[in-house]
Parts: sequence; structure tokens; C-alpha cells
Amino acid sequence: MKRRRFLGLCGVVGVGGATGLTLYDDGVAAGAPGFPSTDDGQPRLDGADADEWTVLDETAETFSEGRYGVDVTAAVYTTLFSYTPARERVADRTRGAFDRPVVLASLTRVDVESYVNAALTVDRLEARILPAVETQLAERGVSNPTYERTALAEALTGVQRTYDVGGSMAVPALSYDEPDTPRMGPIRVPAFDLSVAGLLALWKVDTGTLYVLGSVYPDETVTRTATRTVEGPEGETRELSRETTLDFDPDRYRAAVRSLLASGGDSSARRATR
Repeated sequence: MKRRRFLGLCGVVGVGGATGLTLYDDGVAAGAPGFPSTDDGQPRLDGADADEWTVLDETAETFSEGRYGVDVTAAVYTTLFSYTPARERVADRTRGAFDRPVVLASLTRVDVESYVNAALTVDRLEARILPAVETQLAERGVSNPTYERTALAEALTGVQRTYDVGGSMAVPALSYDEPDTPRMGPIRVPAFDLSVAGLLALWKVDTGTLYVLGSVYPDETVTRTATRTVEGPEGETRELSRETTLDFDPDRYRAAVRSLLASGGDSSARRATR
């Protein structure tokens, strides 16, 4: 397992440092979602979710510390997923010019090992998770992130904290051809900022195991003025402008993320897959 400072989209940096590992428990919600994992511990999705989400990256790291004479080791496994239907939709609309993950979900599991009942507390980790989220969002091109705690956890079985995430994502200028109009130049869309939203949730499945699921996705359909160069019969050219729309479906994206929490299943049935 690599010992490196990876900040997952919703990773936990150092598992809270000196205050993240505590020697008491703040409870585990009944029916907390659990997920399968690979032989080396990486979280995975299954069923229909596995068909719609593509693995982009995965990392594993360990942290150790001693406190009150107790040696505690935490293993942190993070898998980053892309929602394939969203990427395919925008890539098709722009003839491949905008071919990048636009809906991201990161699933992190933190396992604490100790010879005593060392426990992760959601309250203590809460303050450590948000800075890690902000750092990774910046690495993915998301700026001005905001977080607002919500009551959504009350409607999700076993989930203990939820937040709405907001921000913007810089999109570079796009240029793509329309094959039906060969005498016209490529469609050119100037660079723009794409508004994004997201959901962050965290919960415990037992005394020493915490899951964090985070996401970002476009939260609006974008209409911009595009330009094209038109060639006349005598070889003369002129510029045309028209409105072009990139269709995004934020309701579908949020539903896809929420379905991960709903389909995670009973943690007691999933832990055997580690």
C-alpha cells in the first residue's frame, strides 16, 4: 500500500491527524450502506451502478499514530468514478470536442485497526473532510467550492452527514465540425465557466469503519453564442453567429448519485467481500 498524500475527492487527509482518531464511539446508524471491494481493498459498485460508472482512479494509503499509549493504524481506500452516460452525451453533442468526465463520484472507505476499541467519530472527521474535498475539487478544475449541511441524511438509511456542494468548473474553448455543412468552418464556442453542484455524504458502518461518498456534476444546461466561418461560391468568407446549447441533466445526475447510497445495501453483507 502506498504511503503518499493523496487527497481523494472526498478523501480524509491523515484521518484527522492527532484529533481524528479517538478512543470512543459516536454510534453507527442502522442499515448503513456498504459496498463490495477488490481483493486489494478498493471500493467498488455492483449491479446496474457498476455498468453506468467507470473507474477513473484508485488509491490506497495508510496512516499510523500513537495516542494515550495506543498504536492506531488507519487504511484509506479511495476509488474515483465517472458517470458514463453524462460523458457520452456531451461528447456526442460536440463531436468529441468536449470529451471529459463531467459527473464524478468518489467513494472512500477508512478502516481503523487497533488492539483497543478505537473509533472514528463523524463529528471529529467532519472538519477534516471538507478541506480535502476542496483541494481535490480544485485539482479537477472546480473553483469557489461551497458546502452547506443538509437534512438529506434523515431520508437516507444509515447515512449520518450530508452536504450540498457548489462551485464552478472552467471549460476551455471548444471547436468541432458539423459534417452536414462541409462548406462551413468548425463551430467555435468560447471558453466559459460551468456551474456545478454535488452531494457529499458520510457514515459509519461499524466502530472503526467510515465511508465517504462525494460527487460533482453540472447543474444547468449551457447556452452560448458560437461562431462559424462560411465560404461563399466565389471563395469569399464571412462569420456567422448562432446560439448553441450543451444539454445537461442535473436531476438525473443527482438521482444517479443518490442511487449509490440507496443501492449500497446492508454493510454486514458487504464486508465479507474485502
